[in-house]
Amino acid sequence: MMATVRCRTMDGSDQDDGAGEWCVGDLTIRNLDEPRLILRDVLAGQPAPASDLAEAIQRRFQRFGGVEVPDVPREPLREPPTFE
Repeated sequence: MMATVRCRTMDGSDQDDGAGEWCVGDLTIRNLDEPRLILRDVLAGQPAPASDLAEAIQRRFQRFGGVEVPDVPREPLREPPTFE
């Protein structure tokens, strides 16, 4: 795998002086075959992704047990502004 990692400061110049400025990371991978194989191997042991967000959240937090959410009575909607 051929990869290049560099750090650029927010003004676009290469950071090489160690001045402690904030920088943005940049990663370029020339051959995607090896990272693809690594990801496939890592994800092979993972459960299938949930079909919706609620299932994903439930699966992630089910080990902590349930929580009771009280019903909150709704109030009537207010009149929208007219902007006149």
